[in-house]
Amino acid sequence: MLASGYIPDEHNHERFGRLARTVTSRPEEEALSALRERGSRDYPDPTFERVATLAPIPAPDAQPQVIAVPTVVMFRGDVFTVRKELVVPGDLAAVGDLVRPQNWKQLGPFWDDIQVTPDVIYEKFVINWNLLQLHAFEVHLRYDYRETADRVRTAYSLIHEENDELLVDEGYGEARREPGLDGWTRYIAEKTLKFSSNLQNLLSPGLLAMFLERHGDTLRDKFNHVDNRPNNHRPARRIRH
Repeated sequence: MLASGYIPDEHNHERFGRLARTVTSRPEEEALSALRERGSRDYPDPTFERVATLAPIPAPDAQPQVIAVPTVVMFRGDVFTVRKELVVPGDLAAVGDLVRPQNWKQLGPFWDDIQVTPDVIYEKFVINWNLLQLHAFEVHLRYDYRETADRVRTAYSLIHEENDELLVDEGYGEARREPGLDGWTRYIAEKTLKFSSNLQNLLSPGLLAMFLERHGDTLRDKFNHVDNRPNNHRPARRIRH
């Protein structure tokens, strides 16, 4: 944490400094400096390279079930990125609808409001815990929406947050036809966040993972046990005589 540039908030500084002194047996500022130096030496590049992962390919006669690749958390410098990938038994048109900014509210209870113009997405994004609203962000995003015969994709990045509580908010959602697997669609969502608050940055991996896991829950609720693939992509039924 120290090697990546973390500076304790004022209300955490005493506790963090006491921990540093205990670990190094040095005065506080010297202790923090020594730990930063050690972290830079032991972890010279705090970056996790993205590793390609593949979801299992379902059998032709398998029941339609969403197949999930494990959620990946990446740390680059001082920001976290989380990536979620699923293979969905649904047509590109049906899965791709969820990639459109106008339909993001279907992906989970994180939005109080979404307004989309040709150039900008305005969203009131809330962090909830059960019925308790913990925090709300009013975010303006630039975006690029593209749709082809094989892919639907929305990429976005932060213009500004109205209370200056977000420094980075970028990512994309994508649905694309799965090669060699007719009637199935691969859904990928990736999001990077950096808050102006150090405490919120410490919580961001969990928040991001919760956010994208909810995408997976939505896709399971919508597509599991219901064959949304075109008729010519469904396996033929065996007839017993």
